[in-house]
Formats: sequence, C-alpha cells, structure tokens
Amino acid sequence: MKITKEKFNKLKKFKTVSFALWNDKDFSDTKYIENNLSKLRADIIILGLNPSKDISFLKNFHYQSSKFDKWYKEAFSRHKILRGVFMTDLIAEAEPDSKTIIKKWSADKNKHVKNLKEQLKILGVKNFSIICIGYNTFDLFSSTGIKTICTYKIKHPNAYRQEGARNAFKNDVKEITNKWAKSILKA
Repeated sequence: MKITKEKFNKLKKFKTVSFALWNDKDFSDTKYIENNLSKLRADIIILGLNPSKDISFLKNFHYQSSKFDKWYKEAFSRHKILRGVFMTDLIAEAEPDSKTIIKKWSADKNKHVKNLKEQLKILGVKNFSIICIGYNTFDLFSSTGIKTICTYKIKHPNAYRQEGARNAFKNDVKEITNKWAKSILKA
C-alpha cells in the first residue's frame, strides 16, 4: 500500500508517525522522507511502545542523538522488504519508564487504540503485518483486537545486553524479515 501525498498530509497530525527511510548523509533529515513518498508503504508496520521524549511528525525513530534510533536505521533500512514501511508508537505520550506508560495504557486504553486505528484508517490498510518492538508492545497490541496478517515481536534494543548486542538486534530483524517473506509466499 503506497503512501499518497494526501495520506501523508493527513498523517501530519500524529507526532509519532514516521517511516523506515533514512538519508544516509544526514540521519535526522526528515525532508528526505517527504521527498521520497514513492518509497513509502504500509503493508508492514513497525510499532514501538511510546516515544521516550517529546517528538514531532517524522522525528520518531530519527533522532541523531539516540543510540537505538541508529540501531533501527541499521536494522530496518538494510532489508529492502522493510525500507520505507510505516513506523509509529502504540502510545503517543512521551515517557522513558515503560512501567509508567503501561499504567497509562491501562487507564486509557480506548484512547490509544482509537489513535492507532485512526492512523491505520488514513493509511487505508486492511491487510498488513506488524513488527512490535518490545514484548510490552506486543502484549498490549495483542489486546487491541486489530487484525493483522502476521504479528511479530522483537526485543527492544535496550533488552540486548550481551556483547555484540547491536548485531544481535540486526540479526533478529533479519530473521523476522525472512519469516514475513516466507509467510507472504505461502499466502
């Protein structure tokens, strides 16, 4: 599902919206995304839990100073199948502590689900796969009732504490990408 200029403009009201597309010369250049609408799509969605700090449209997952955002770029943009896919967070509120954000989800789940469904409606997606970043994201998303072709989970980069963690994260993304490709071939 391609992203038209009209859809792109409607998505601007959501501060967590971004895409798995990075300018190799300038990591945080979000104009690069807007100038390459033909490379954007929504057949796969990458879903985080929430932003750890206040962000604006297209800045999510594109902070130059964020170590993990660099991991996302390396892991997601290296696979053609993920390049340009829609990225957003389940909860739009900035909060670095996942326990606090899970309490906020419990207190106002309907608001958060409505927000995500509105984004999906603008995208016009009916059949899509989703990759949840973090087990909390996967668990909460699973309770939304939103139907997908496939739902995958990957550990949040902060959960990789072993030596070579960055490569382990990239390898896990590769494994999910391979599973997704195989499931599409079977369909």
